[in-house]
Order: sequence, then C-alpha cells, then structure tokens
Amino acid sequence: MAGINSWPSRKLSYAGRAQLVQTVLFGVQSYWAQLFIIPAKVIKLIGELCRSYLWSGVGHITKKALVAWDKVCSPKSMGGMRLINMQLWNKATTAKLSWDLAHKEDKLWIKWVHNFYIKGKNPWPESKQASWMIRKTINGKHVVDHIQQLRSKKEV
Repeated sequence: MAGINSWPSRKLSYAGRAQLVQTVLFGVQSYWAQLFIIPAKVIKLIGELCRSYLWSGVGHITKKALVAWDKVCSPKSMGGMRLINMQLWNKATTAKLSWDLAHKEDKLWIKWVHNFYIKGKNPWPESKQASWMIRKTINGKHVVDHIQQLRSKKEV
C-alpha cells in the first residue's frame, strides 16, 4: 500500500483515481486471490484504503466516503463506477479454488488435499485439523454445487 502515497493524486480526478484503484490495487488483489484465499480482515483494510484514496487522494484512512461503496461498485448503468467488490470477488475465487479441487487432478496441492483431507469421501468431510484456508476451500464446494444446480435447471 506504500505505492498509493507515491501516486501524484492531486492532479488526478475521481475518474483517474478510480482507474488507478481498479487496475493497480484490484489487479494485485485479483492475482493473489486466485492463488489463495485472502482473509476477510485484509480485504476490509484494502477496501478502506481504496475508498480513502478514491475520495481524498491519500493512502491512509481519513474520512467517511461520499457515496456507499456498494453504489461505487455497481455498474455504470446503475450510477456506479464499476469498481470490483473485493469481498464478492474473494467468494468467487474461493469457489474457483473449490472447483479446481473437485475437477482437476494435475496440481500438487490438489493431490495433497485429496490424500490428507478428502480421502475419496463424498460428500467431502469437514476436517477440524485442517488450516482455515483448506476448510474454507472445502466448504466452497457448497457454492459450486449450488451454481451447478442453477445451471442444470436453466438448461432444462
């Protein structure tokens, strides 16, 4: 987040700061979220810093936002700025990791989780000794199953 303070924010409009937030900060978060689950507390802090930078041009939390963040994250056709809702994005990437766990067999981490936690059981067991990240990924299967049910109803 130190990079926020180095950007010449005084010369940027809201649209310019929104573009920086969207491409740089959310791009970094998007990349890391595809590799592992980012804790909710970290996502909240990143969101607060993004809001602060968007409204005031500084990289530290300064004041309340002028518009609700949900509104800012909504599509432009609905009056928003189409920024990414990082909490929703994190849920989507958790579901993606869970889908990978269910459908891909070629990655080392997937083989490891199957051998140590899932052990061929269906439905997947909940493991108390697993790390929070593994538990969250295994629990993400519920989201994947729900989406697959919706898709199959839509196809019928």
